[in-house]
Amino acid sequence: MELKDIITDSGKIAAFIESDFVEMQRPDNLTLMVNSHYLSMLNFNMELKRNKIYTLFDTSIRNLNAFRSVPGYGLYLKVPFSKNLLNTLISLFGVPDNATIQHIDELDFDSLFWFRNRTYEIVLKPSHDCTNDAILLLTTLDYDALINRDPIYPA
Repeated sequence: MELKDIITDSGKIAAFIESDFVEMQRPDNLTLMVNSHYLSMLNFNMELKRNKIYTLFDTSIRNLNAFRSVPGYGLYLKVPFSKNLLNTLISLFGVPDNATIQHIDELDFDSLFWFRNRTYEIVLKPSHDCTNDAILLLTTLDYDALINRDPIYPA
């Protein structure tokens, strides 16, 4: 299933999460860190219902998870990072709000943020799992709400 048709529409993303995901118990931070999980420091509570091939701009998505919380959601897509992906996102959403064209041309950034009408955010950040992948986050929640603050080592 190609996801390029839903990523520009908050309502379609919410419907996709509702139809293709099921709730799950998030593993503890230590388990996620030991296994180099791409979302080890972020909140997620949903996984795909079934194995299905998802693509974004004709590139395979390596992993999908979601975080659903009243009043919104976060959809995480783990995708191979490429200049083509970056250029496509810029053509869809414009120049990120936290970078200049020069930073983008030189790939001189840690994370990119697009703020859409203060109700919808797009974030592109490294996956921090020793791969060349990136996390594309589409969310209606404040980014701070997505950060997991549980201790790594349980008491």
